[in-house]
Amino acid sequence: MKRYISVFEMITRSSIYKVLLILVGMVSAEAISFYSTFQKYSETTRNVEEYIQRSDYDLIFKIAYVLITIVIVLPGMNLGSTQSYTLQRLRIKEKRIFWLQALYNTMAYVLLWGAQLVTILVSVLVYRNNLPKGATWNNQSVFLLFYENDFMHSILPLEDSPGWWVLGFLIVGTALVAAEFTKQQRRGKFAFEILLLVVAMLISFPRDVGYEFTFLAISLCIVYIIMGMRWILNKVDDGGE
Repeated sequence: MKRYISVFEMITRSSIYKVLLILVGMVSAEAISFYSTFQKYSETTRNVEEYIQRSDYDLIFKIAYVLITIVIVLPGMNLGSTQSYTLQRLRIKEKRIFWLQALYNTMAYVLLWGAQLVTILVSVLVYRNNLPKGATWNNQSVFLLFYENDFMHSILPLEDSPGWWVLGFLIVGTALVAAEFTKQQRRGKFAFEILLLVVAMLISFPRDVGYEFTFLAISLCIVYIIMGMRWILNKVDDGGE
């Protein structure tokens, strides 16, 4: 058990501070963008949804997503890193290292979604406390925003069950393909699934409200099938017990 804890700590230390720095950068960029947009359009725009759209939250979020994906796979590429050598010395099976890496990756993406959700809610709170002239607000307004806006609905699907499935498969899927990428890098190979998923994310996120069978959902299915085939064909134990 101590060896597994040591591996998880090493994986976490390899990129957690960079992940947190990216999250701080994302929140700061969105806050600055929202503030400048609010100052510029407060006389003509009444809807908080328009402020968030004009603030390019979706673009900033996708940039953060790509950057986090990069920083969590870089340590496994042996670019000046001793991670592979250390993992060999600990003599832990490769598949267990994979699952520890996938767990950490999942936590990193959950933090990303959580930070984005908090930023949206704070933006809505700021808007509510500084309502432009002629704007209206009631207790259902925030829920309607998450139902009607594609980006906000993709971050928090509320009662949309298919939306939660897509969101869950996206977070876990990216975590798994990132872990698979680092595993294959340690073997001197290349796992292309991560490129497919990142491109699908950039093209089709956020998904349209009420439309589940998007390019993103189809790409997720393809990625899971490819990874399943890879695991079947490369079922090998590499290490200790």
